[in-house]
Amino acid sequence: MGVAIIVGDALVRNRKRTAERIQDQKDLSERGTSLQGEPHSKPDSGSKENPVGDVGVGYPAGERRARPILAVLPFDNVSRDAEVDGFCDGLAEDVITALSRFRWINIVSKHSSFAHKGRSIDIRQVARDLNVCYVLEGSVRKSDHRLRITAQLIDGKSGNHVWAERYDRDYSVPFDLQDEITRDVVASLEYVL
Repeated sequence: MGVAIIVGDALVRNRKRTAERIQDQKDLSERGTSLQGEPHSKPDSGSKENPVGDVGVGYPAGERRARPILAVLPFDNVSRDAEVDGFCDGLAEDVITALSRFRWINIVSKHSSFAHKGRSIDIRQVARDLNVCYVLEGSVRKSDHRLRITAQLIDGKSGNHVWAERYDRDYSVPFDLQDEITRDVVASLEYVL
């Protein structure tokens, strides 16, 4: 019980810090500088989106956004068990729904993200296609009544891992397991982003 309180307090502190950084970014943006002190120009009203610019995937040319854009891809069913397919899609959909509740992040729609289902493609290309900063991907493996679920947050521009976690769980109650993993992933991403 004490651990949950500590984690909860850490998440609350992180939310406050994130809100302060967003406000600082807005204040600095009005003065024409970034949080790193670099000058940048405000885009003119006719500027086009620059999916692969020097400021990162998902940002308009010349602008740094305070709200990251994230795509959640369907989790891969590595075990090829047909029963797990629905679990994988439901898990990704639950994560999308949970993350969509937060105002500090933009989430790409399920239908846009799921267009990449079953395709083996470079995550940087997926980020460019969806015009996002980050991509959350994962996989699910089943052995008897156990599941191993991995979730990985990937930087859309570099293709590097920002965060990753592995979950080993009993598969006896699938919906409870989906809810638990969704809560864990969302709490972790809220802390990381």
